[in-house]
Amino acid sequence: MPSYCFRDKNEQKEKERVQRRAQTKRYYKRLSADKQNAKQRWTIHDIEIVLAHEQPDRVLSEQLGRSVKAIQEARRVYKDRNLKEESES
Repeated sequence: MPSYCFRDKNEQKEKERVQRRAQTKRYYKRLSADKQNAKQRWTIHDIEIVLAHEQPDRVLSEQLGRSVKAIQEARRVYKDRNLKEESES
C-alpha cells in the first residue's frame, strides 16, 4: 500500500479534530458562566423560575445571568430537595 494513503488519512483526521475543537469552543463560549450572577447565591425567586421550567434553559440563562449548566445543576439539586420535603409532609 502506498504511503500517501496513510498521510491523507492522517491529514483528514487532523482537520476533523480541529473542526471538532472549534465547534466545542464555540458551544462552551455561548453557554459560558461569564454572567453577572455567576458567583451570587440563588434566590428563592430564581429557584422557583428554574423549577417551573416554563422556558428553555438558554433563555433562562440570559434572564438570570447564569450558565446553562448552572441552571441544569440547580434544577437537579433543588428538585431533589423538594421531593424530600414533600415526602416528609
